[in-house]
This record gives sequence, C-alpha cells and structure tokens, in this order.
Amino acid sequence: MKKIGFILFSCMLALPVFAQQTPGQNVRTAAQQEIQQIRTAATESIEAARTAMRAEIEKRQEEFKSMMREQREKTKKRIEEKQKTLRERLQTIKDENKKRILENIDTRMDALNEQRTTQFESALDQMDGVVGRVVERADRAEAQGRDVASARAAIVHAKNAIASARSAVLAQAGKTYAITITTDAKLKDDVKKTRDMFSGDLRVVFASVKDARDAVHAAAVAVAQTAQGEKEKTATSSNSNQ
Repeated sequence: MKKIGFILFSCMLALPVFAQQTPGQNVRTAAQQEIQQIRTAATESIEAARTAMRAEIEKRQEEFKSMMREQREKTKKRIEEKQKTLRERLQTIKDENKKRILENIDTRMDALNEQRTTQFESALDQMDGVVGRVVERADRAEAQGRDVASARAAIVHAKNAIASARSAVLAQAGKTYAITITTDAKLKDDVKKTRDMFSGDLRVVFASVKDARDAVHAAAVAVAQTAQGEKEKTATSSNSNQ
C-alpha cells in the first residue's frame, strides 16, 4: 500500500513537467521560433538592400562628379578662347572703361554659371540621400506586409527626375556665353542679349532641379501615407471588432 502511495505521489510531481511539454505548446513554440527566424531574415535582407543602395548612390554621385570635372575642364578651355576673342573685338571700342566693364561682365557670367551648377549638383546629391531614406522606409513597410505599390512608383519617378536634372546641370556646366559686339552704340543691347540668354538657361535648369525636388517630396509623402493608411486600417478594424 505504501508503495502504491509513493508511486501516485511521484506521478503527481511529474505532472507539471509533463504539462509543459504538451503537443499544443510545442507547436506554439515552434511557430514562434519560425516567426523569429522570418523576422531576422527580413531584417538582414533589408539591411543588405540598404547597404547595396547606399553603395549605388555613392557610385552614381562619384560618376557624376567625374563627368562634371571633365565638363569643366573642357569649358575652361572654351572660356579661355572666348576671352581671347572678346579682347580682340574690344579693340574696336575706344572707351577703356567700357572695355573693363565688358570683360568683368563676361568673367562674372562664367563664374556665376560654375557657382550655380555646383549648387545644383549639391542639391541633387542631397535629394539622392532623401530618396535613399524613402526607399528604406518603403522596404520596412513592405516587410510588414503593407501595400507600397504607389510609393514604389513615386520613388521611380523621383529617381528619373533626379537623373533628368543631372543631365540638365551637366549640359549647363558646359555652356559659355560670349558677348557679341556689334557697334559702340549698341553695347548695352549686346550685353543684355547675352545676359538674358544666360538667365533663361539657368531658369530652365532650376526648373528641372525643382521638378526633381517636388518628385522626391511626393515620394516621401507617398511612403508616409502608406504607413498612415495602415494605422487607420488597423484602428478601423479594432473599432469594428468592438
């Protein structure tokens, strides 16, 4: 009888241990482990994509900087030739003060063109960085099961707009503006025509850069709306369940 009681007592002690290893709990544990593995893999995948994207951005920017350097070297030679030609044409102008003014205007236009195109290049580099962060947000949203199709389309549009603006900036960096001297009496008109041409070209490039900036902003908004839409959907679902 004592042996039977001892056996029963031993079985009662073993029951909690046995309960911890029920088939249902094993399934839940396995499922949790699988979910964790999926999340870890997704995180690693996102991190790998982020690293690759940043490397791609840096490569693209370096390539563009190289093209700009080559373009500026070519432009520098054309500017030297243009200045030589201008000095020859200025021989027909008797007023030495007018000659100096014209040479200064010519020099300032070239310097301003280099300054503006450098600023545009810097702005586009910054936009590249913003797009990179927008892509990262889209990747995270997609990994969480959200619909990012519209955001992806906006990102592609932004990238294309930046590429188009870069082409415009590169072309502008290669331009020079020669003042065509007709007669002494028409010097003011001659200068105005050249200045107007220069200003018009800069406005076109600025518009292209602005389009790129607007496209980048639209992409950022699209990703933010994706996240906001998901929150609203979750809130609506919770309210309906209540």
